[in-house]
Amino acid sequence: DPERWWTYYDETVLVANARHAKVYRGFHRQTGEPHAIKHLQVPQPLSTGDDAGWSRASRAIARLFQNEMHVLQVLSEEDPPLPGIVTMLQAYRADETSPAYAMPLMGESLAQRIGRGGPLDEGDATAIILGLCTVVGELHERSMVHRNISPRSVMLARDEHAYLGGFDRACYLSERGPMLLAEGEVQTVSRSPLEALGDVGFLSPEACRGEEFDQRADVYSLGCLLFFMVAGSPPFDNSDQMQVLLDHVSTRPPRVGERGVEISTNTQDVIAHALEKAPGDRYESAQAMRDALTGGEATLRLRRS
Repeated sequence: DPERWWTYYDETVLVANARHAKVYRGFHRQTGEPHAIKHLQVPQPLSTGDDAGWSRASRAIARLFQNEMHVLQVLSEEDPPLPGIVTMLQAYRADETSPAYAMPLMGESLAQRIGRGGPLDEGDATAIILGLCTVVGELHERSMVHRNISPRSVMLARDEHAYLGGFDRACYLSERGPMLLAEGEVQTVSRSPLEALGDVGFLSPEACRGEEFDQRADVYSLGCLLFFMVAGSPPFDNSDQMQVLLDHVSTRPPRVGERGVEISTNTQDVIAHALEKAPGDRYESAQAMRDALTGGEATLRLRRS
C-alpha cells in the first residue's frame, strides 16, 4: 500500500525520536536488507489558544521535512551518488502530512561510539574529520550548507567508515531566507525555544543568533566536532543549554590542551581557527580546513615564499 510505508517492511521497531520525526528499523520485504525509515510526525498543539499559529507551524514543519527529502534525493540520485552521505533509498509520499523515507541502516552514531568507548585518539579523530571535510566540501561546491553537523548526525558503518546524515536543516544558499522563516514558525510552537536549532553544543555563533549563514557555519561545527572527538565533550559543555548558546556567541573557546588532552599543535591550531566567532576569521570552506589539517596551508606558504 503506497500510503503505508510499513507494508513494505517486516519486523519494524522504533529506534529513535528525531525532531518532529520518528526513526524505525525494518527489513525490506523484497530484498531482506535492513533499513532505517524516518517518518514525519507533526506534534500535537500545546493548547487550543492559537489554532492559526499552530497551523502555520505545522505547515512549516512539513515544508522542512520535504526540503530534507528533496536535498537527499538530489544528492542520492547523482551518478554516482555523493560518497560519504547516508543516502535516501526510497521516498514514501502518502500525503503532505506524513511523508517518510528509507535509508541504509548504519551501525551506530558517533555520539554512541564515544559514549560507549570514550574520546578517540588524534589519528582516528583526524581520519574521521578529514573524510567529513571532504563530504561537506562537496556540499559547499553545490552551494549547499548542512547546518546540523554533530556527533548524532555522523553515522558509523560496521567497518567504522563515517557517513554524514542529519540533513533536516540542510539547504541551498539561495533558500536561506525561506528556511529561516520556516524555522522561526516552528520555534513559535516549540516546547523549548532551542528545540528547532539542532544540537546546541555544535552550533555556529550566527546560528545561535538566528542570522544569515553560509558554508563557514559548517566549518565552525566541524571544529566543535573535532574538539568533541578528542576531548570527549564539546568546547562549551553546560547543562544549561541557553548558557551554551551565549558561550558560542561571546565566550572564547578553550584550547583542547586546557581539557588535559595532548594533541599536536597543528590540530589544536586548526580547531582554534575553525572556532573563530566571526565567519570571516574562519576557514573559507570545509576543503580549506581539510588542507590545513593535512599541511596544505604550510605547503602553500612555502610555495608562495
